[in-house]
Amino acid sequence: MGLGRALVFASVMVLPAFVAGLAAWILFGGSESWQDWQYLTCYAVPGALITSAFIMGYRGSREVEQ
Repeated sequence: MGLGRALVFASVMVLPAFVAGLAAWILFGGSESWQDWQYLTCYAVPGALITSAFIMGYRGSREVEQ
C-alpha cells in the first residue's frame, strides 16, 4: 500500500511542483538565456517537492500503538 500511495502522491504533485518552479524562476529574474543558477529553479525546486510527496506517501499515516 505504501508504494502505491507514494506514486499517487508524487504524480499528483507534478503540476504544482512545475508551477512552483516557474514561480521561483520568475522571482529570481527569469532571464531568456540559460544560466547556471536556473538549475535550482528548474530542477531542484520541482524535484524536491515531488521527492518529498513521494516520501510522505510512502511513510503514510502509521497507527500509533497504545
